[in-house]
Amino acid sequence: MKLPTLTISARSGWLDQKERFSANIAGSEQQNYTLLSKGQLSYNHGNSKFAKYGAVFELRDYKEALVPRVYHSFRCTIESKPAFLEYLFVTKKPDRELVKLISSGARMDGLLNINYDDFMGIKITIPEVDEQIRIGSFFSTLDNLIAFHQRKLELMKQMKKGLLQKIFCQELRFEGFDEEWELHQFGDLVDKIKSYSLSRDIESSSLTEYQYIHYGDIHTKVADIIDENTDLPYIKGEGYELLQQNDLIVADASEDYEGIAEPAVIKELANRKIVAGLHTIALRPKETDSVFLYYLLHTRQFKEYGSKAGTGMKVFGISFPNLAKFEAKIPPLEEQLEIGDFFLNLDKQINLRSQKYILLQKLKNSLLQQMFI
Repeated sequence: MKLPTLTISARSGWLDQKERFSANIAGSEQQNYTLLSKGQLSYNHGNSKFAKYGAVFELRDYKEALVPRVYHSFRCTIESKPAFLEYLFVTKKPDRELVKLISSGARMDGLLNINYDDFMGIKITIPEVDEQIRIGSFFSTLDNLIAFHQRKLELMKQMKKGLLQKIFCQELRFEGFDEEWELHQFGDLVDKIKSYSLSRDIESSSLTEYQYIHYGDIHTKVADIIDENTDLPYIKGEGYELLQQNDLIVADASEDYEGIAEPAVIKELANRKIVAGLHTIALRPKETDSVFLYYLLHTRQFKEYGSKAGTGMKVFGISFPNLAKFEAKIPPLEEQLEIGDFFLNLDKQINLRSQKYILLQKLKNSLLQQMFI
């Protein structure tokens, strides 16, 4: 029977390398791997941006597996429990001991090179076995809850992606709507309005008269569906031409084709003075719902067009003339509003699920610090 070959990701835990290894590891290759049994642990001592001194994980989901011999693999004694030790390393408490090894010279080519004996010699503080079991069980249950919300979040995102495709291709229609959609060029649906080459150095830490939308804030979702709660940067200066409610602001530059013409929309202006900043195309819809257009620019149909119309090598861009040539079928205004409201509500549900997921992660991190003193 072929044994799984696993490696450790500090962020994701055990990763099956079956796509990398299509056949059984045999012969001379086996000397580079250790046979790990269920309940045993491995320490990946390679540093990364996620875990400076590596991470420990217990083998739970496999009876046996092959892991790289460079990992420090071990089993617990009767005084310790694997789940507790795994969470102990998550807290980075052992880093206080590991850093002593690094400062004494255990480093090679920028990576950690802690040998097995030194690693096994580090000092850690643990409670009685019964308390270890309860702590390990508690955090395992919390991790399962976090994983549940993560799966739900991914499913909702996939559902939205599928519905965008089906609704904008008219495979699905809302009840009561049967009029034909008409083909339009995007430029016929909007007027281009004033945007400014305002970069980050124009921003102010004071609450000035104006706020702005920078293309970087669109890509990071700081500026997305903008309402009275959206925290936009304040800027210095005066006399700017202002954006209006329902305006669409498109990023004309991106580091990849997927982000070309990423949009934001002003859903609620709330008496604020907002201007379009660096690398943005500001648009004012004409007898067309801005939220509908916002979601249209997220469809696969537009992304495929953007990848062809975009220009550049390391930074990709799209001009208004090229954006204006995009063709799509558009329904009557009443159906546009229905579609826009549907996806707004779906996005609200996705955001609520995302917030719960993030809060649970923060709760876990806080409890780890409190329990592992």
